[in-house]
Parts: sequence; structure tokens; C-alpha cells
Amino acid sequence: MSLAVWANAEDVPTKVCTNARLGGAPLPHPTDPDAKTHGQGGWDVGLRFANIDHLAGQLDKLRISLPPHMCPTPPSAGLWSLPGCTSAPCRPGEFVTRLAIVAHGLPGRIYLGGQPISEERELMALSVKNLGNLSSSLMRIYWGTEQRATILFMGCLAGQGKKGDDLLMALSGLWPNRTIVAFTTVGYMLGHKMLRPNETCMEPGMRDTEYLYSGSLEGQQDEPKSRWRDLEWMPWASESSPDAKVILNGQFLRRPIRDNP
Repeated sequence: MSLAVWANAEDVPTKVCTNARLGGAPLPHPTDPDAKTHGQGGWDVGLRFANIDHLAGQLDKLRISLPPHMCPTPPSAGLWSLPGCTSAPCRPGEFVTRLAIVAHGLPGRIYLGGQPISEERELMALSVKNLGNLSSSLMRIYWGTEQRATILFMGCLAGQGKKGDDLLMALSGLWPNRTIVAFTTVGYMLGHKMLRPNETCMEPGMRDTEYLYSGSLEGQQDEPKSRWRDLEWMPWASESSPDAKVILNGQFLRRPIRDNP
């Protein structure tokens, strides 16, 4: 079974629906997942995590029991805190083939435990310096994904410049046979446009912008808002979008033009 998971850090101001299929559809992935403006298709399950240990634990849980919307006949009580699918044909069997990890970022740094308002949170940030501290949880995430899975860090600037290169190279050494993606520019979400009708949760997706600094986007908020429907100017972020930096087994497969040294 192919399983695509969208995981949001708790301090990111979005809450993606547990059924992350676009529109809450009962069936998976649309033919063209990037063709809609209210959200990005191609995702199955939405998670929300407090820190890297919490994320690893939720991926472990997916290997035991899928949420009810993934079952051929979902249970009537649709809370994932209740037992979901545990028997064939909906037992996970395979692992996650696509994982998006959404968290705030800076060049070479991803804040998986929240933004750095304390020394404790700084130590929970994913960086080359902290890699040893986080290695146990990182390996749990690695073993929760399938061979040749794609892991995308959907956040601002984390892949930018030499610091971004160094982080991706270090992760690639820790995660062989995984395609790892980070972005050199600022990511953008427009909450009210992505809110699922009649629900309090959002569709998955982050837009790839041309902005190399967070401050530059903040000063130009009207432009991305007014051009939200222009998917050529501001496409959904993916391993093939303009500002994705992509590595596999220590080899950079893609370097964006927009980058800082």
C-alpha cells in the first residue's frame, strides 16, 4: 500500500484534516495533484506533531493501525483514537512512501520542536549540530518509510545556501535510499483559501514562492494573496517545483536557480 503523509508541527498555523485526500475524498490521489488552488492532492493522512519524538511515534502507529478513512468500509465512529484498520486488505503492510514534514525553518535548520524561544527548543531543532541528539528519532522516521520514499521538509528556507547543503548532505548520510527535499525560498499558505468547507481543518499543501527572505514576503503579502490562483507563478511545493533542492544517497539531483551562497 502506498501511503502519503502530511505532518504539521503544532506551532505552524495550519491544521490539516486527518483525511488529507483533497476534499476529504473516499478515494486516493487525483490524476493531477497540483491542478487545484484550494489544496494539493496526492496526500492520504494528515498528522500534527509536538516534536520529533511525537512524529516518530505517530508514524509507528500508522504501521499498526490506519485511520478509519483508509479502510474500505470506514467504521461509523470515525475518530482515530478508536481502533482503525487492523486487518487485510487495509493493514499497512508497506510503509510510508511519501512524507511531508511541515515546520518553521531557517537556512540549515528546521524547528521540529517549535520555534527557538528557549534553549530546550533550540536543541530540538534539526540541524547538523543537533543531528547526534536527534538520531534515534530520525532513524525511527527512516524505518517508518519505504525504500526510495520521498521525504519533504515543507518549510521556509531550510535548504538555502551552504547551510542547507550541509544539512541535506548529513541527512542523506543518515537516510540512505531516501530522496530528501528542502526549499531555498519562503513557503506560503493562505489559510482561508485552504479551509475545507464545513470543517475546521485545512487541505494539505504549501506554495513555492520566489522570496529568498521571510521579511521580503511579509512586505509583499498583497501580491501572493492576489495571485493565489496563478499556479504558474506560485506552484505547489514539491520535489519538482522551482525552488526545491533534492538529494539522494549523497548526490544532489536538483539545485534551484534561486539560492543564496
